[in-house]
Amino acid sequence: MRKENFPDKRRIALFNRKRKLVGILDGVNLVGQLLGVSHNAVTQAMTGKTIMVKDFYVRTIPEATVELEQSDLGELDLVDYDLDTLHQDRLIFLYTTEKLMYRGNTITESEYRKFKNNKSKIYKRKR
Repeated sequence: MRKENFPDKRRIALFNRKRKLVGILDGVNLVGQLLGVSHNAVTQAMTGKTIMVKDFYVRTIPEATVELEQSDLGELDLVDYDLDTLHQDRLIFLYTTEKLMYRGNTITESEYRKFKNNKSKIYKRKR
């Protein structure tokens, strides 16, 4: 029996490119089928080896400490979820606030929180 056929009990949160919660799903294989990618691509995005998969941020939901409800859809922010709930500081892509276009920059979520509090329109990283 192949490894992919075993049931996967992990709950997974999907966040869109605006960093808002858009889905709560059960299992890596289900997320892979929904996004049209392999389950390895989803696993790499969950562990932090890649930042996104198909324009979605993927995070696990620890059952012992976190409960997400349907009312959180569209409301919960990725940065708040990672920093406050999971206590992880991971890389995210930075988009402009007006057009949400890809700027080519990646920053950590703690840097983003500082950037957001300063209310700057465009973040320019020193090269």
